[in-house]
Amino acid sequence: MNNVKPGISIYLKEGHFEDEHKAKAISNKIEYLNLRLLVKHAEIHYEPNPLLTRVPEDQAIVEAHYELADEPPKDMSPWVLRFVLDNPTLDGKDMYLSEVVAKIKETYHTGRDEFEIIASDDNADLLVIRLRLLTRSDHFDEDDEEADDETEDHFLRKIAMDMLDTITLRGIPDIPRVLIEQDKLYHKLFSPDDPKYEKYNKAVPSYLYAEGNNLLRVLSFAEVDQGPLMRCTFEETVEILLEAAAFSMPDRCLGVAENVILGNLCPLGTGSSFELFLNTESCLEAVPVTHDDGDVTFSPVVPTSPQSYGYQSPAYQDIPLPPHPTLPPPPPTLPPPPLTLPPPPPTLLPPPPTLPLLLPTLPPPPPTLPPPPPTLRRRHRTLRRRH
Repeated sequence: MNNVKPGISIYLKEGHFEDEHKAKAISNKIEYLNLRLLVKHAEIHYEPNPLLTRVPEDQAIVEAHYELADEPPKDMSPWVLRFVLDNPTLDGKDMYLSEVVAKIKETYHTGRDEFEIIASDDNADLLVIRLRLLTRSDHFDEDDEEADDETEDHFLRKIAMDMLDTITLRGIPDIPRVLIEQDKLYHKLFSPDDPKYEKYNKAVPSYLYAEGNNLLRVLSFAEVDQGPLMRCTFEETVEILLEAAAFSMPDRCLGVAENVILGNLCPLGTGSSFELFLNTESCLEAVPVTHDDGDVTFSPVVPTSPQSYGYQSPAYQDIPLPPHPTLPPPPPTLPPPPLTLPPPPPTLLPPPPTLPLLLPTLPPPPPTLPPPPPTLRRRHRTLRRRH
């Protein structure tokens, strides 16, 4: 489900709604605009030397700034916050870069200058804003070994996020969008003999449509046309109505309060937010339909099929429809073919019988010979010596 945002139609005074440029200027005054909607991207650079920059596109801007300004202070922060703004968005909002710089100074330079702001020219192709803290943080001591420039980097990031969200350039908060519409029925407020009838019939006036949650503040602008009935609902009711009657002030009764006072349907929700138009071509083909209670209404021509219009139509409910042509019966459904099983796998042959392993028979070993007789040669020598 898509939730529709609340909105209000803003009708401008005579002298403003004829010119579309004036209506655009008023819409820019009402539509909320902060710095985040204009900045394309934000960067943080470490540049210890203020006269030199790591971004080549900004070198000419820095040199042009210090040609007219004094020398940079010695205690400046080495970190630079760089904003790059979107040119088409600035042109669409009728905003100049100098106005953005002035708003930053108005917000943060309270009592003394806190930043050194270097900005490009309003007509430059690249719109850049460079910010550098003029004094370093007081809680850093030069003799403190734990002091590090990275802490100033984080502090500058917090400042950048605070600038993007809190700096309001113009407009009413909670009014994110204001549209310019054409009031094509304005000339009907005058008679055809009135010169304004032909004037506003050719040059269609404009009105604004604002979306958001803070719609009551829109009525505080001087260019907004507030009729006497709208103004008398706040205070001084009798005085405002007497003044309107004395000077014949007209009231178009286009708001909610005027229609509540007069007891009319209020222009809110689906009550009168859209209009219904009659289809004259279908009326030429309509036929009368007589109901049971005697009422006669007109409905479209009886169609040949009930799909031509919805079942809630009076023609479909009260007029008999022609019989539908009978379609031939569908052909009989054939039974599915039987499932063919795949052939069984071929049977494998039985393995061959195992033959006994025949080992060759070896001949028996030769008989063992008796040991040789002991040698008697040594004994014979011994006996010979004795003799």
